[in-house]
Amino acid sequence: MKVDLTKKQPIFIFGSPRSGTTLLQRLLNSYKDVLIWGEHAGFLYDLSSGFYKVWKQRKIWMEKVSWERKLTYEYKNRSLQAWMNSFDKEAWMQEHRHFLEGLFCPKGLIGRNFWGIKEVNYMTGPGDNVIRFLHQLFPTAIFIFVARNAFNVLASVKRKVPTISSSLVVKIICERWKCQNQSFLKWHQSRKIRSFWISYEDLIKGDGELVRLLKVMGKVFGEEQRTVLGAKLGRGTSFPSDSYDERWKTLPPAWLATAYKSLGRVNREMGFRNPFVFSRLFHKKEKFMKFNGKKTQTIFRSMRDISVNDTMDEKQVINFCPRLKKCMFERVDNKILLLNLSDGNYYKLNESALIVARGLKKGSPFRRIRDKIQHEFKIGKRQATRDALTAIQTFHRLDLLETNLAKNGH
Repeated sequence: MKVDLTKKQPIFIFGSPRSGTTLLQRLLNSYKDVLIWGEHAGFLYDLSSGFYKVWKQRKIWMEKVSWERKLTYEYKNRSLQAWMNSFDKEAWMQEHRHFLEGLFCPKGLIGRNFWGIKEVNYMTGPGDNVIRFLHQLFPTAIFIFVARNAFNVLASVKRKVPTISSSLVVKIICERWKCQNQSFLKWHQSRKIRSFWISYEDLIKGDGELVRLLKVMGKVFGEEQRTVLGAKLGRGTSFPSDSYDERWKTLPPAWLATAYKSLGRVNREMGFRNPFVFSRLFHKKEKFMKFNGKKTQTIFRSMRDISVNDTMDEKQVINFCPRLKKCMFERVDNKILLLNLSDGNYYKLNESALIVARGLKKGSPFRRIRDKIQHEFKIGKRQATRDALTAIQTFHRLDLLETNLAKNGH
């Protein structure tokens, strides 16, 4: 159903930070009869709160009498006057509607059939009535919710603000994303408003729900819009290639663990793919989970909890030192978190195992790894050899090595 172009149509774009709202704003503004204003510090939150504070006060609306009637001598003598006001509910809405139109759709705005705003500071907590407020004032308005994979959003935030290091800040960012997108999804699925759900992945391709939105607006996705999507301006942190969907790999393991604990389920419910499957970090040997009626094993364990098998001897390792599979490392206190990128399992390592892991990743020979441990921890050659062998045997047991040493003939 297309919009009525004989009337000015409001459009409201909402999303979480780093989700593509600015890119969508620039794309829509590339059409000559569209004008979407930028962020405004979220002042509509206070405006909507004040609107509903009055709206819910029943005493104000008890006497349905015109303001002219209220000024008469007879009325003033017979009424209590404590809650006497010059407006009714319709006038209350009309004044707020005129206020917003005066700000974002002034009378001098000629030739613009679509006007609106984009903002990333709404629906960040309970009690936010901005969407309800705007829908009540503009029942025919188009609401556009822009969503992006939570893990890639977090990676984009980290790249935009590289000084973030506190785990508390990461948790706050995650909870904000969760609250916002759950609220947006709830409104979109309620069908109470005229809304479109556009994913960042579809947006940068000019595909999906974006095409349906443009069709409703009577627009065609053309060369000028492709130029906007391809421009570097406004997309300073976006990848130019298809690797944008794997931005999460730039996150530290500790951030990934925090994000999955807080956002994993919601991210999946919104139709996005979680980069790996794992649960909380426990000091347990193994944790079993039921999945599709089968038992699958998710491993979270410390190296001291794993018994070393005897499938490899010292001569075998010294003569043939394998490479480590694709992994990420992050230091947390005095321990090291290792993430296996192929299956998403996390392991907690000691500091000597970190040296071994780095050596195996580079393909360093065993003697060099052993000497590094000996020099780093000021220990004897025999002890360094034993520590290195233990770590390599453990990596082999956890299937973190590219070569199966148990079957190797060296």
